[in-house]
Amino acid sequence: IVEHMLENEYCAKHDLPTTAIAWDLVRLVNLARWARLCGYLSEKEMWQMARVAADTARKTFGSWKEYGLSFAFGRGVWMTATPHMRSFPPCWKKKNRHGNRLNGKVWTSLKG
Repeated sequence: IVEHMLENEYCAKHDLPTTAIAWDLVRLVNLARWARLCGYLSEKEMWQMARVAADTARKTFGSWKEYGLSFAFGRGVWMTATPHMRSFPPCWKKKNRHGNRLNGKVWTSLKG
């Protein structure tokens, strides 16, 4: 995953993520939301979990770019660790409609 990120100029070597926790935080919030929809959690409990994820993200990352790189790294790990997902291209291989891969511009500007 790291080699692919560098080879495709996904990020500079000094910007490589040191953690995949952003992926886990997004999954935590999604699971909490789904658990709420299924009646396993109260709305208050769901929001408590979302706050834990938000607080952890604030303490861990200094920018949306760092968060985004960590998320993509975590997704790459998840996709390559999941046998049925190995045939799907990693998320960073695809360009968005503006022709950009994940980089500072994508995460700081969402102009249409």
